[in-house]
Amino acid sequence: MNYLPLAWSHGAEMYTQVEVEHVERVGDVYRVHFLQRPDGGHEERAWVDTRVLILSAGTLGSTEILLRSRQKHGLPLSDRLGRGFSGNGNYLGFVDYQYVDPPVITNTAGVGIVLGPPTVPVGTSIQGAIDFRLEGQSLVRHVVLEDLAHPSAHVGGLSLLLLADLNRGMTLLGCGHDSASGEIRLEGDNIAVRWPDYERQASHAEVIQHMREYATAQGGRFRPFAPARNYTAHPLGGCRMGLTAQDGVVDDRGRVFDGSPRVPAGQVHPGLYVMDGAIVPTALGNNPLLTITALAERAAELIVRDPALTALFSPLDSPAVPDAQQSP
Repeated sequence: MNYLPLAWSHGAEMYTQVEVEHVERVGDVYRVHFLQRPDGGHEERAWVDTRVLILSAGTLGSTEILLRSRQKHGLPLSDRLGRGFSGNGNYLGFVDYQYVDPPVITNTAGVGIVLGPPTVPVGTSIQGAIDFRLEGQSLVRHVVLEDLAHPSAHVGGLSLLLLADLNRGMTLLGCGHDSASGEIRLEGDNIAVRWPDYERQASHAEVIQHMREYATAQGGRFRPFAPARNYTAHPLGGCRMGLTAQDGVVDDRGRVFDGSPRVPAGQVHPGLYVMDGAIVPTALGNNPLLTITALAERAAELIVRDPALTALFSPLDSPAVPDAQQSP
């Protein structure tokens, strides 16, 4: 269902039970240090060298690897690293229909393999959306609401937390435009997102208003999704794009800026890339899958076309390219 089967069919090697810790530059290669857990218990440290390194560990993972590489192992990176985190304006709400007469049945409590096939198909999550992004409105009022079905493994716990029958309720995910002013920090050896005023975002108030209106359509009761107040299904930023190292961590191709003090602000680490939601510089107000995909596919195509890297990506069975002096 993704790129991995295609990569595997073209000879890519894949390794599980491996966690990348940090990256260092050694001459003209990148040394990737990682932990192996071959039996799920004891750990073995190892490293591998590569001329081209593409970090695609997700918004939190890629940012964590680079933060650790800079703060603990000296890789010169932009001071903007970790900043510009966005929750994509996400907010989770719950509409309770338990007290509605006649009953409203939603069938959003998932059914897994152990429980057998459902009498009424649950369907995918997400099945529908309401788009409130109207022309002429300010960006903060651009909101999209989506319905969620729950995996069966979560149903029992969620029902207790919400004190609700999930089959007579609807979980809603809102997407909007927050200020993208959170920060991912390395605290000890772990990362944390710090954003003191996240729950007071104007985009959240807009989402909540629409969810309340949604609930009234069938006589339901709206309430925040317990137990926590702050959620995101779409973490973005941390290695956001910019023109130079003064305002970003990567350029439009995902190339990581060199943060050394005496190099031009737009200079990059050759062969070092980030390609995932970490490079998105702002909230998108909708599911970010296709935006991230477009950015990554563009960057991948530019890597393959880079004259300095062409030899690394030429098919092994293709004829050699003739020397320019021998070309007709």
